[in-house]
Amino acid sequence: MDEVILLLVEDDPLVMCLSTDALEAGGFKVIQARDGCAAITMSDDKASCISGLITDVGLGHGLTGWEIAAHARERFPQMPVIYATGGNSSDWPVYGVPMSVLVEKPYAARQLLTAITELLSA
Repeated sequence: MDEVILLLVEDDPLVMCLSTDALEAGGFKVIQARDGCAAITMSDDKASCISGLITDVGLGHGLTGWEIAAHARERFPQMPVIYATGGNSSDWPVYGVPMSVLVEKPYAARQLLTAITELLSA
């Protein structure tokens, strides 16, 4: 089986660590970005090997997860996208890309694994 690489964008170090651990335990390789600029750079530089994007919606200052996903989808229209948010879920129908999933924080590791596995197999 080919290695599945996910770009995880999260500004909270604890959530980043827990999510990375869960995804790697599920068999995925994770590339981390802590802000929108780093995420855009990584998605552009490593676009050919990234299989999916998991992004926090609210990343503090700078780009939002909505913008990061829109940028990724411009280049790769079929890229699976998962949004994670603790308070912006009502914005998903307006700003979310089609065929994406939103998980609300706090989420269980199993939710994240299930969501990305389902999107990748769709």
